[in-house]
Amino acid sequence: MQINPAIDNKRVICCNDPKMLTSTPKDTSFTTTNAAVDPAVVAANLDEMAMQLAQKTTALKLGARFSGSPRARHGRPREWL
Repeated sequence: MQINPAIDNKRVICCNDPKMLTSTPKDTSFTTTNAAVDPAVVAANLDEMAMQLAQKTTALKLGARFSGSPRARHGRPREWL
């Protein structure tokens, strides 16, 4: 099943950025882990990964690529796209 007709299902991306964590969590609970996350860095990395996946150079161009995706139709927040 093609998830998004504009993007090949076999396309793969990855992100490994230690700056996403501001400190080492003392345990693996959601609360402790979330407290150690820098949300601005995570959001920027998600945008960059989406642009790489869609092969676009800016987030503005990216929006048009994902506007017809199943995620956009199923109530996911726009910033996730």
